[in-house]
Amino acid sequence: MSTVHSNKNGREDHQGAIEYVASGALDNKDVSNSVQFVRETDFSECFSNGDRRGIPHVTLDIGHGHHGKLLSIDDAARFALNKAQRVIDDYHNNFLDLTEDGNDSKLVVSETTITVSPESILLALMSPQKRGKTDTSVLYTKQLLQHCSSSQAQSNYSAPRSRVLYGIRKFGTSLLIHPRDFCELVCWEKDHSSDVYWYASHSITDVPHTHGLHRGKVRIMGMKLERTDVHRRSFLHEQVLTGTKVTAILSIDPNIWMPRFRFNSHMKSLLDKFFQNCQRLWGQVDKSKSSARAHEEEIRENLYFEENVMTATGSSHRRSSKVHVLHKPATTNKSAKGTANELDTKPSLIQ
Repeated sequence: MSTVHSNKNGREDHQGAIEYVASGALDNKDVSNSVQFVRETDFSECFSNGDRRGIPHVTLDIGHGHHGKLLSIDDAARFALNKAQRVIDDYHNNFLDLTEDGNDSKLVVSETTITVSPESILLALMSPQKRGKTDTSVLYTKQLLQHCSSSQAQSNYSAPRSRVLYGIRKFGTSLLIHPRDFCELVCWEKDHSSDVYWYASHSITDVPHTHGLHRGKVRIMGMKLERTDVHRRSFLHEQVLTGTKVTAILSIDPNIWMPRFRFNSHMKSLLDKFFQNCQRLWGQVDKSKSSARAHEEEIRENLYFEENVMTATGSSHRRSSKVHVLHKPATTNKSAKGTANELDTKPSLIQ
């Protein structure tokens, strides 16, 4: 079986298996052993479950210990997305109790508005390479599975698209120095009626971890991404930029005892840094036509895929589909008639 050899920026091999390796990550023996194990293992049997329709199955990590819930990947994505939507819609302050799985862990909530498109943020969450460049805690991550839901989408919603990502993270707190590994189902869908994107992530138990690393758990991670216009005014003119209003929720169990408020404070800082890095990477992407085209292609490949890809041995064929992309900022003179809201600032489409 061929393996993926990547530099610090990650790369994609000819079979469609994507991974990211942070600079210096393999200097840690436990991390290096885990990376080697993931590179050399075919996980297709972990997700097959004998389904004659070929729909992958995953085991959601819910409850205490090793309790899990085996579901088709379509049902698991729907469970995770519904859970994230319910919590985001009901939250009332920055630190909420998350008690539905019987524990007293706290939920971190963050709200911000940045001048990048919702698709760019989703790209950072769904692509291993872009996740490594925007999440400063990531040492290694690899895509193990890719799936576009074949079931009927909810009214006004796009069909959920999902990936299984294996990752190793180092949080850098004084009580949590040793890296943790994670295996997550990540998924997204769009509510066409309100131009809102929903993202969710949930830990699964289908991929074992190697000796030396403790397995962390993503109890829930979700984002509500609302496209919005961001107005920037100066003395002579006004710019209207594509922006995103983000509401993010996160609850991670690092599998170590430490004061919850300390860990949550650290996770809130990581979330804030993630959004700053998204802004840094894509805030000015529309200034160059070549960079805009490359960014559009990344969005097409990582968000709007159609065919299933099963680990490093599966197919990587994709059918084209429409993609929302960034547009150039509109500039108006204060003396001009009309307002910035009347400008045509809708994103273009790739056919």
